[in-house]
Amino acid sequence: MPKKSSITFLRVLWIRGRFLFWLKTSGGSAILHVSPERRRGVSTPASRIPVAVLAIGLALAASGAAVIVRAVVTTNKIAEEAGRAAYLVRVIELSVLFSASLVLAGVAWWLVARLAESRRQLEQLAIRDSLTGLYNRRYFRETYAREVDRAQRTGTPFSIAMLDVDEFKQINDTLGHLAGDALLTSFADLLRSSLRSLDMIARYGGDEFVILMPSTTAVNARGALARFQRHLGEWRHEYAGRGLRVSIGVSTWDGATEILEAADREMYMDKQRREITGSQAAG
Repeated sequence: MPKKSSITFLRVLWIRGRFLFWLKTSGGSAILHVSPERRRGVSTPASRIPVAVLAIGLALAASGAAVIVRAVVTTNKIAEEAGRAAYLVRVIELSVLFSASLVLAGVAWWLVARLAESRRQLEQLAIRDSLTGLYNRRYFRETYAREVDRAQRTGTPFSIAMLDVDEFKQINDTLGHLAGDALLTSFADLLRSSLRSLDMIARYGGDEFVILMPSTTAVNARGALARFQRHLGEWRHEYAGRGLRVSIGVSTWDGATEILEAADREMYMDKQRREITGSQAAG
């Protein structure tokens, strides 16, 4: 009769970024390994947590499975030495352990999903303006730098538009900051609904907004802004019943001009023209 092999011990090791499960039996030994998925970029404590939790769950499940295997390979020995009743008790104990391991593995997967969702939300908080929900200035600058690099490599044009809400300071001073915040939030919604989905809209600071229009020539950029101005003319808000006056500057990449500064200069020139026109009309 062939000799039955039995597991003498199970050891879990962590070597060079992978878990090693060493199963040693009376007939030899076997090594199983589980390598956690490596993420590109600089790892952070938050990104290592899901891997660690998942590894613990896998280790527990593997431990339970190893115990079940041990019970199977030593069935005859247990039955002969302790009798059928003791064997059944042993099987029940092992089944409970294995079930608990599976439950813990399921909890580990749930924690992985929750942590991934939490990390996604934190990433969004890091790149979004808390008031308007638009992208913030820091993320815009990063995207702008990437777009300049792409334009230099491929020669594909893109355009930038800067916008300033002219009456914002007056509304903020006379009606209060809550009214000003409500106005900016509503204005951000107007920008979203008026522009293309591929256009990146960001709050640049205070009452200034910036739009990055990828793969957009000067003609197409001014056409998009003309459409926005038509929507702006029809738009009404409880704190600006007669509509808003918005100064706009636009510039298109040509390989030489710093278009963000050019758009900013054009916006302030438009603002000055409006102020002069308004003064002359009042006089």
